[in-house]
Amino acid sequence: LATGRGVNKDQARALACYRKAAHMGHAKSMNMLGRYLEEGVSCEQDLPAAHHWYRRSAEAGDFRGQFSHAAVLADQGDIQQSLHWLGTALRNGNLNFLRVSRQTLLSSPHPEIKRLAIDYFTKASAIGTAEDKAALSHFLKNAKTAA
Repeated sequence: LATGRGVNKDQARALACYRKAAHMGHAKSMNMLGRYLEEGVSCEQDLPAAHHWYRRSAEAGDFRGQFSHAAVLADQGDIQQSLHWLGTALRNGNLNFLRVSRQTLLSSPHPEIKRLAIDYFTKASAIGTAEDKAALSHFLKNAKTAA
C-alpha cells in the first residue's frame, strides 16, 4: 500500500496498517509510523509522536528505527546517545541500509557522527560486492587527501 507495488498506492490505508502493527509490537512498523508522523503523510505532522515511535522501534531492535532514533538524538544535541544507536544500527543493518546510511552520516554536521561513516563503509565492504570494496577504497583515498 505504501509503495504501490502490486496494489494501488494508498498512503492513508498504509498509515492505518502501520499504526495497527506498531501498536501490536511490530518494530519495523513502529519506525514507519514514526516516518509518517514526522513527514505528515496522510496525517497531521506530530514530531513528538514520531520521536516516540522511533525510540520504540529502536528499542524493539529495528535497525532503521535505531538510525531514525539516533538522528533525533543528534538533532537534540545528545551526540553520545546518538553514537550509541548508530553503532547498534551498524551491527544490525543489512547491506542496502549500510549503503544508504553511510552517505547520510557523511552529511552530518557533527564530526563525531561523520567519523562513524568509515565503519559503515567497512562493514558494507566486508559483506557486499566489489562495488562496496571500491566505495571503501575511494572513501579512504578521499579521506587521506582531505587530511
